[in-house]
Amino acid sequence: MSVNGNSMRLFNEAHVKILELVLLLFFYSLAISTLSLRVGLNRNLGFIEWVSINAILVLIAGVILIYFVLKDIYADKTVEYHDSTIVWIILLCIFGALLSLSINRPDLDDSVYVPKALFYTENQSLPLDLSVISIYANNVEFYDIVIFSYEMFQASLSALFGGHFLYYYHIIFPAIVGSLIVASLFLSGSLFGLSRRGLLIGLGVFIVLT
Repeated sequence: MSVNGNSMRLFNEAHVKILELVLLLFFYSLAISTLSLRVGLNRNLGFIEWVSINAILVLIAGVILIYFVLKDIYADKTVEYHDSTIVWIILLCIFGALLSLSINRPDLDDSVYVPKALFYTENQSLPLDLSVISIYANNVEFYDIVIFSYEMFQASLSALFGGHFLYYYHIIFPAIVGSLIVASLFLSGSLFGLSRRGLLIGLGVFIVLT
């Protein structure tokens, strides 16, 4: 795509390819976790066994993905580096993360998504299954008969790196998703060949109004 003036070929630039890499790493990790969780349920694997296998699969996929993306960046002789642009993108992503954290609140829906994942972080030797799980909190008993792969991925990170599951659920992942939304908006806007300044200002205004 050729453009004039202040426009640019965003998809040929290193910082955009790196943003694509970050998004792909996140989505690939979720996809692999979803598939491995289905296999774990069918094979009746223990939670901690599944966590270990899933971590290895995600790591292998991540290394392969990083290798090919970086190889593509270094092989592209037309790649231009704009350090000021990536700095502004990072700042906007941080702002998106903070905005996401500011509006994230515990909700009644959490009683559907959380119990199963929370149960396994506290009982890591038990096998994966679809049996009914109940958790008592504030004199209320919450039931969960469904395993949600998104929350189980968070539970696997809690088991691997430590920290309470709810810390990942209420803080880390909302921040990650908020920043990735900004990154994806940047990539979507770059399809229209807007100038860097125009795109960054537009994203900033959009985030503030949102």
